[in-house]
This record gives sequence, structure tokens and C-alpha cells, in this order.
Amino acid sequence: MLPELISIGSYGIQTHGVFSVLGIIVAAMVGYFVAESKINRSLLFDNLIYIVLLGLIGARLTYFLLYTYQFSSWTEIFYFWEGGLASYGGFIVGAISAWLILRWQKQPVAKWFDLLALIFPLGLSIARFGEVLSGEDFSRVSGHSDKLDWVSVNAYEFAWCLIVFAVIFIIYRKRRERIKDGFITKLSILLYSGGRFIIDFGRYERHILAGLSLGQITSLLLFVCAAVALLIAALQGRRGNHGPLERVHRETNKSAA
Repeated sequence: MLPELISIGSYGIQTHGVFSVLGIIVAAMVGYFVAESKINRSLLFDNLIYIVLLGLIGARLTYFLLYTYQFSSWTEIFYFWEGGLASYGGFIVGAISAWLILRWQKQPVAKWFDLLALIFPLGLSIARFGEVLSGEDFSRVSGHSDKLDWVSVNAYEFAWCLIVFAVIFIIYRKRRERIKDGFITKLSILLYSGGRFIIDFGRYERHILAGLSLGQITSLLLFVCAAVALLIAALQGRRGNHGPLERVHRETNKSAA
């Protein structure tokens, strides 16, 4: 395992941190080149920095609230270098921050969120790969096969995020003109949360309800919300497609009368 990518004397550069930054950079570059014309690309890099920083704060605060017993003093909440981030807390705070920032900038929020939902799994996959190299979060599979005890649960999430990105990227590039704003966001949430729910069965976390961890419960809620939102959008789209045909039919009948 490689917890430190580079070591200079007593100082070391953490592999996880390097790949997290690399994920942000790569995601931003991809987002810049595929963004549609109605998105102000000049705001992309700045907005990503704000969203990521606020998301990190949210992830740290969430971890502190969930695992207060691990801290001897509230001031340790600022010790980011010691680790301890709740990913979903960061995702949710980051999403809320993005909505507020984009509203303040008077940007097309739905289009921006579709772009962010496209690059999110890509950036996260690179960050998770850094965690794999660091040897973080080993899978709970030893009860099934001791030969797999070395597998990091982040390896599965790394692979799943790449799959989600590939699916979203193809749809975003090939069918962007045919789908409504917000579809990519809902689909990205659906795919990621569904996969994360299954992957987290192998993560060492405390079960709080029906044998599920807090992360799994959050994944399940997000999956259901995204699925319902996609279903509602599909039903509305079907009605909308029938509407013009029905009007033409009524006008034709009036003319014939």
C-alpha cells in the first residue's frame, strides 16, 4: 500500500489527497470541454473550488456530529489532516452550496447541475482510486473468503463510478438535445446511490436500522427520490407529447365542421 505518495524528510504528501485534487482537476477539464453553450464556462473552475471547499466543510462537520466520541476536543474538528470525512454529508452540503451559488449568479441551475452530475462520478472515481492505493476501507469479505480480505471497498466504488460516468457521458453527449434539463442529474443520483447501497454492505460501518448503515439508508432514500422524480418526469413528458396532437386533432375537426 502507498499511504504517502512522496516523502521529503519528516514531511509526506498523502496519496489520497493528491488523487482527490487530481480528480477535481480532471473533472473540471472534462466539464469545461463538454459544457453546452448556455453554461458560462468562465465560472466553472471558480464554482468548483467553492463547491468542493464547502463540501469538505460539510463532510467534516457531519463526521464530527456522527462520531463525536472520537474527538477529545471540539477544536480537533479543524484537524483535517487526521482524516475523518462523511462523504454524503459533503455531497449534500456541496449540492446545496452549488444551488445557492448558481442562483446568486443567475445561472441556469438545471443545466449546471446536469454538467456537475456528469463530472461528479469521474472526479470521485479518481479520488477513490487514491484511497485504494492508500489501503483505506478494506472490504468485509473475510467471512466469505479469506483470499479476498485484502480488497478495499473503495475499489468497487472506483469501478462503479467509472461505469456511471461512462453511461452519463454517452447520454449527455449523444442525446442532450432530446432530454429535458435535470434528467442527467436524476439519473446520476439514481445510478450512484444504487451502486453505493450495494457496495456499502462490504464497508465497516455501524448498523442502525434493519441491518443497514446510515450511509446505506441515505443511499436508499436518494435512490427512491431519484426514481420517483424520473418516473414523474417521464409521465409528464408523455402527456406533453400527446398534448399538441390532441390540439391538432380538435382544430382539424373544427375546420371540417
